[in-house]
Amino acid sequence: MSNLIYSILFLTLSTVSSIVAELDAGQSYVSRDHSLTRPYPNVGKLWDFSGHTMITNNYVRLTPDLQSKSGAIWNTSPIMTKNWELQVTFKVHGKGTELFGDGFALWYAQERMMDGPVFGSKDYFSVQW
Repeated sequence: MSNLIYSILFLTLSTVSSIVAELDAGQSYVSRDHSLTRPYPNVGKLWDFSGHTMITNNYVRLTPDLQSKSGAIWNTSPIMTKNWELQVTFKVHGKGTELFGDGFALWYAQERMMDGPVFGSKDYFSVQW
């Protein structure tokens, strides 16, 4: 697997995210290759998904409202800029009155789509800064 860092596993029930990169002059821009916004027409080109993930034009659902289910969405492009910022909006909901699922995590890791026991990802991973 390439030593390039790949970005973002979203273990949320509904996700809107973008990577904001900083230019040398202190200006910033939104990276379209790393953005996941509604409607979701580019999910197949720029994002890989697995598990119980369901993608529609209006939302990304990573798991159904059941325990012990997992889902993931990974960006296919590595982040090549030195400075970046992640902006995420998510909603966790379900039919229960107290707990909804088992939790979620956001991963920034070198290896992509490595299934494992820690919120759907492997328990040991590396990050290259």
